[in-house]
Amino acid sequence: MIYLASPYSHPNRTIRARRFTMTRDFLFEQMKTTPAIFSPIVYCHQFARDMQAAVDHESWKGLNDDMLNLMSALWVLKLPGWDESLGVRYEIARATQRNVEIVEWEFNLYAPF
Repeated sequence: MIYLASPYSHPNRTIRARRFTMTRDFLFEQMKTTPAIFSPIVYCHQFARDMQAAVDHESWKGLNDDMLNLMSALWVLKLPGWDESLGVRYEIARATQRNVEIVEWEFNLYAPF
């Protein structure tokens, strides 16, 4: 399974929603050829949006750790803010500890995937 890391947490709800949308769109395109990809953002955003679930990295660490233990590769979607994200940094560190392949994806807003 590929674990897709991307930034999410931000005090601005609009930025969180945009990060979700960009991650979802990227994931949809990638799943056409690589079906076993897990994105915690795509999986959990609706809980924050509809049920007021937490939006910080620490609150979701348990689920993310379980999924990170199953990963065969880590893909990092380099959305704006990815390099400042505590969650993305943590996910990269976990992949590095496990000696798992890390693939970085540039995100160009104006070009198809």
